[in-house]
Order: sequence, then C-alpha cells, then structure tokens
Amino acid sequence: MNVDKAILASVLAALSLAACTQENDRNGSEGQKASTPTTPEHRLAPLSENDMRNASLQGELGCSFTTNSESVLLIAMGVVASSDPAKGLIKLDNELHPVSAPGGFDGMLRGATFEGDGNAVQVSITGEPQGSGESPPYPAELMVVGSDQPTINGLWTCGP
Repeated sequence: MNVDKAILASVLAALSLAACTQENDRNGSEGQKASTPTTPEHRLAPLSENDMRNASLQGELGCSFTTNSESVLLIAMGVVASSDPAKGLIKLDNELHPVSAPGGFDGMLRGATFEGDGNAVQVSITGEPQGSGESPPYPAELMVVGSDQPTINGLWTCGP
C-alpha cells in the first residue's frame, strides 16, 4: 500500500507541475506577454546620411519621418498631382528596403502606408502642425505593420 501511495503522490505532483507550467506558458514568464513564434520581430533602424544620399529616389517633393531623437527612419519622394506611387526607403533589421505608397506626393501629405519587399510601414498624423510656413512638421507615429515593434513617435515633414 505504501508503494501505491508513493506512486499516486508522484503522479499528482507531476500533474500539478505540468498544470503550473502550462499556466505560465499561457501567461508568459513573470507576467509578461508571451510572443508567438509567428510574430516577426522586425526593427527599424535610422537611415544614415550615406543611405539617404544614395537612395536615388525620384520626385518633385519629399517627406521624412524623424524620431524625437532626430533619427530619420523613412524618406520618400513623389510627384505632385500624380497617380504614380511615391517611392521611399527604410532600414529594417539593418537592411535597406525600398517602399512605395499610392498617390504620389499628395498621397503621403497626411500620412500613408508604404509597402515593399513584403514589408509595410504606416505613418499616422497625430496632431496639428508644429509651427507655420510652407512645410511645418506634424506630430506622427510610425509603425511596422505586422511586427511586435512598438509604435514610434516623431515628426512627419513634407515639402521641398
């Protein structure tokens, strides 16, 4: 009988441990959200002056997303009143990726979604222009679509 009780106690302990492990897996370790293996971990990196200089983007006017620490994460050029897409550049996972958005320059004035190489970034205007003049910057957010990277706050500036 004592052997049966010992086996039963071992089985109950193993089941209890398995239940705790499954609960931790569902909740993530130490209360953090567990990431799924299918969630990409793409990270935007600042464009260097050399990256921007060598981008060879065509268009009359351009836009850029600059972080609050003044790092440029997206540049784009487009033609005014054109149906040709605006062309842009991002650095994702330390690799340069061309991106485009529909509607030329006019299509990116109030934010846009830029796509290319299976990647997408979205610029969303979040407030009124800061300052005045021909090309005041707008507070904006930049997000890598489908990534676990947090939304980045900064400025969206368009013009000459």
